Amino acid sequence: MVIESSTFERNKAKINDGGAVFIHEDSVLGVSSSVFRDCTAKRYGGALVVRGAQQSIAVVEATLFESNAATDTFPYGFGGALSIRHSAEVTLAGGGNTFKENNARQGASISMTDPPTKLLFDGCSPGTYR
Repeated sequence: MVIESSTFERNKAKINDGGAVFIHEDSVLGVSSSVFRDCTAKRYGGALVVRGAQQSIAVVEATLFESNAATDTFPYGFGGALSIRHSAEVTLAGGGNTFKENNARQGASISMTDPPTKLLFDGCSPGTYR
């Protein structure tokens, strides 16, 4: 799936995970020049969950994640903006991604659980990951 020049604002996961987008089971996702703002989920990934029991892969480029939240308290609330789970791999490409004012019990912006997950950076400009 490809998401390009899109805005996800005030999306909410109906059940638990991935306020705007949830991919899993050997999926491939590309996100570029997009905005995820004020999205919420209870347990994992206020804006985006990449889950890969069969290795899901996502590449995110030039995208803003702002004011997203995973809202549950103990034992959940992982990855206010992005949750990477179960052997999934995410690349933050190009150095133009920004994570700002996201919130979760664990991993205000990004959470990695259920190894072996991977988070790769091919560029990260100063001040873009807060």
